[in-house]
Amino acid sequence: MYEYFVSDQLARLTIVLGIVVSTIIYKQTGRTLGGVIVCGYMTLYIGQPMHIFVTLAMAYFTYQIVHNILKKRYMLNGRKLFEVEILVGLLFQISWLIIIKLLIREDLDLSALYGIGFVLPGVIAHDMGRQGPTNTLSSIFLGVLVVALIIIPLSAIEQVLPQSISHASTTTLYRAQPYQYTYPLKLLPFGIIASVLLDLLIYSRLRYRAGGFVTAAYLALFAFRPLDLLFVLGCSAITFLLVKFITSHVVLAFGRTKLGIMILSGVVIAWALEILTTTLTNGRYIPWSGFVIIMPTIVSLIANDYDRQGPYRTLSAVSFSALGVFLVMQAFVFILNLLGLQWLYIS
Repeated sequence: MYEYFVSDQLARLTIVLGIVVSTIIYKQTGRTLGGVIVCGYMTLYIGQPMHIFVTLAMAYFTYQIVHNILKKRYMLNGRKLFEVEILVGLLFQISWLIIIKLLIREDLDLSALYGIGFVLPGVIAHDMGRQGPTNTLSSIFLGVLVVALIIIPLSAIEQVLPQSISHASTTTLYRAQPYQYTYPLKLLPFGIIASVLLDLLIYSRLRYRAGGFVTAAYLALFAFRPLDLLFVLGCSAITFLLVKFITSHVVLAFGRTKLGIMILSGVVIAWALEILTTTLTNGRYIPWSGFVIIMPTIVSLIANDYDRQGPYRTLSAVSFSALGVFLVMQAFVFILNLLGLQWLYIS
């Protein structure tokens, strides 16, 4: 879907640095960057600034619509406010993708105008509502700048290394493998919509959290790959137990600081076990091959909900939402094929 300007190894390091830098900025200034992964994630697109611009523009429009229009007419606060921000930002993202798809059919090359991520506009808009657009945008730019100043020189060094050193591990450990998905990968944006709506429904009915808004879409996509599902659940359990031990016996952490520790731990554990598994199988099995960034994020989100509501509620909600997305997407694919609307498959 997207191409990074750095190798997979440096992409992983970029996310880790982004989490660390975001946490430091928050501790020093009290300002948040729209989530701890936003800073690193956006740095991966520093060579494609239009992606960053479109994402921030969507976030700003989402903020304006929710806080200056919807919030004045409806009682929106807490989680309900965040849910509306996610939905409005997601609708912006999906509508924009469809518009671009329609224009591309007329041979207009607008690929540089895609945004980043499916829920990032809503997440960033939420922080704009808390601390204002100026503080949020300036903090994001600062974080991206700091991470970029570290990653760009490392990428330059990697480029001048002998090919046998810089690319050997990449071709062996991180190559993509042809796997079967439960629905076309190009329909993932619509799977994300189903995931968000089902997450909201499950929480409103049961008060169960399903490991983040987008988790079910990816788990449903991988439903034919049970080993990958078990890998994510195993990593999330290890992450939860490790962070629980750390925050109980080593570091007293709450709120965003604890969330930062959870995500950082999930990222490190998931990638370490991925590399270990790939090495032990001589590359015959690569967990979540091709999904370098999202896999550890899912691990961290599930582990975080383990901590907030317990494993039983989390696994129940994750199972219900993933099954729901799977059924919705099967019906959606059937209808698209029946009506000859395959052009809606979004690249």
